[in-house]
Amino acid sequence: MGVHCAMVHRTKFDDLGTYNLPVNAFFNTTFKTTMMTNTQCQCNVTWTNHAREWILVFEDDINFVDDDCGGHTCYWKFADDGIYLFNFKHSVMRRVADWQKW
Repeated sequence: MGVHCAMVHRTKFDDLGTYNLPVNAFFNTTFKTTMMTNTQCQCNVTWTNHAREWILVFEDDINFVDDDCGGHTCYWKFADDGIYLFNFKHSVMRRVADWQKW
């Protein structure tokens, strides 16, 4: 499975590279937040017969940090039936995206 990520800061785009993960592996993102920069991290995930273009894996936004991740580290799981995000605050893994059709 390939995960290609980039940081987006207002008008700046920083390529973070491509990661190769085993199937059903966890992928985590950890960032410092300022709540003033509007920084986002987006990843393009591809794997045999599955694809997802530019899923938002982190956003420097109080709602995303507190409600979606439940902290400054977001844990993602890319499974056969969808893409999941673990929320520490509520101790639950929830499906947040489906794979796109090829």
